Amino acid sequence: MGIPNSGKIQEIVDFINFKFHENGELEEIKNTSIHQAKSIFHARYPQGINLECYAAKKIAQESLDHTHPWGTKQDNSKNLKFNNALYELFPIQELSVLDIGCSGGGFVKTLLDAGVLAAGIEGSDYSKIRARAEWGTIPDYLFTADATAPFSFKLNDQKLMFKVITAWEVLEHIEKEDLPKFFENIRNNLLPDGLFIGSVSPNDDWVDGVNLHRTVENSDWWLENVESFGFNHRPDLVMHFSPDKWVRGEENAPNSFHLILEPR
Repeated sequence: MGIPNSGKIQEIVDFINFKFHENGELEEIKNTSIHQAKSIFHARYPQGINLECYAAKKIAQESLDHTHPWGTKQDNSKNLKFNNALYELFPIQELSVLDIGCSGGGFVKTLLDAGVLAAGIEGSDYSKIRARAEWGTIPDYLFTADATAPFSFKLNDQKLMFKVITAWEVLEHIEKEDLPKFFENIRNNLLPDGLFIGSVSPNDDWVDGVNLHRTVENSDWWLENVESFGFNHRPDLVMHFSPDKWVRGEENAPNSFHLILEPR
């Protein structure tokens, strides 16, 4: 069986995600989309998919986002415009995505629905133990892991590296002293020709007397430091997704900005 045309698959998926709840007669189209997405997986992985995450620390116990859950208990961000722009850079059939700080797993679910191999990790188990959002629908693709401690993935007992790693409003939640370890983990899980894509808020975020944002800096500071971690910034690719093709951005956090990095 040949792999279905990725553009056609995504056209169907987009239509379903935007219109399905407006018209119950679209159930058959929805089922067709799911069938075609599954056919992509079958063509790529005829033996099936067994995805495993090995984490040195399964929970970020010291993180304020775990001890004072806020975004992890309510966010479930997604934006199909981002997905479509990503497919213009990488064919669906060749794409693998890891979303760090996946919260409810909504973004991961939209990728899987299009036939993309995708996984998410979250530092808190708040959503997992409650089967919140997509933790109740795609539990085999969502995992808990502290992103500042070593972690790795296996797919069908083989080491898995990702073409794209994303982190939406995650970086500012990490203590400055932990950033080198975070970016080392990015390097260890990203393919040599892959991309890291993330959004950063330069604002404080006070919740119940606690500032959940631990590294509050402007874009110049971040650009200087990511270079010291061994990455090059790709402003040309930032323009590819701008202004509104992001999973999270200005509407979520005023004055936020985006980083698209490639390993040196």
